[in-house]
Amino acid sequence: MRRVLALSALFVICAAAVADEPKEAADFLKRGTERYGKRQYADAIKDFSRCLELAPKNVEAFDRRGSAYFMVGKFAESVSDFDSQIKLRPRTANEHWRRGISLYYAGKYDEGAKQFVGYENVSTDDVENAVWHFMCVAKKDGLKKARTKILKIGKDGRTPMMEVYELFKGKLSHRT
Repeated sequence: MRRVLALSALFVICAAAVADEPKEAADFLKRGTERYGKRQYADAIKDFSRCLELAPKNVEAFDRRGSAYFMVGKFAESVSDFDSQIKLRPRTANEHWRRGISLYYAGKYDEGAKQFVGYENVSTDDVENAVWHFMCVAKKDGLKKARTKILKIGKDGRTPMMEVYELFKGKLSHRT
């Protein structure tokens, strides 16, 4: 009798799990996004991949899977997904700073630097963008050249971002 109850319970649990399994691309995208939020990146990648099997032109799935690949250190895959996203939605090319960071970690410093220059069309007040550009140039051409090519910043209102900018420019003065 116990075996019958145990098997019945197992059947109910398995049936519920199968019933909860997504069937539509949007459902895989939603579950992948939830898993990403819980830092379950490998599972998120599987869900985004399944979404893309069902909907091969899903821009959000490429973007989110690119971010998940970044989080697990798969930088070439991250860049590839971001490139696919941009191919489907070209107007997002300049604003895709995460692609620039992935390019940096993939060792593609020239492309990374170009990505951050492109972001200047979106915002000229972002110290982080200037710093990532600086790091790409420094990796390829050295610190001295990176300082001469640092992107000009208007006014980043976040504390202490302007001090960070001065540090990378080599002009931070000691204050007491």
